[in-house]
Amino acid sequence: MRGVFVYWVLLRGASGVTRISGFLVLHVFVGLWMLWLLVSHQWPALVAARPALARPDALWNYTTGVEIGISSLLSWWAYIGAMIRMAPNGRNRRRARHAGAWAHRFRSSA
Repeated sequence: MRGVFVYWVLLRGASGVTRISGFLVLHVFVGLWMLWLLVSHQWPALVAARPALARPDALWNYTTGVEIGISSLLSWWAYIGAMIRMAPNGRNRRRARHAGAWAHRFRSSA
């Protein structure tokens, strides 16, 4: 069901994303409110918490966490870079309502 909703929003192009983004920004504030509740009321429990599959060596745990963070960061930037390269420039963004509006850039000149 969610996939159908996302597909429907994306079919509308940039205007569909713009319309739905006003509603989605509320989720950011709800998330911040939940984070504030967690940190303000449960801070001692958070500090005392032990990871579920922690090893006895703390250095190993921190190293693993940093490696997972670095790999996530590197994969994110490659994805964003690909999206930026595929997007039309700012001057043409209003004319490019869907992929067909700028697909001529990928056609061969022969």
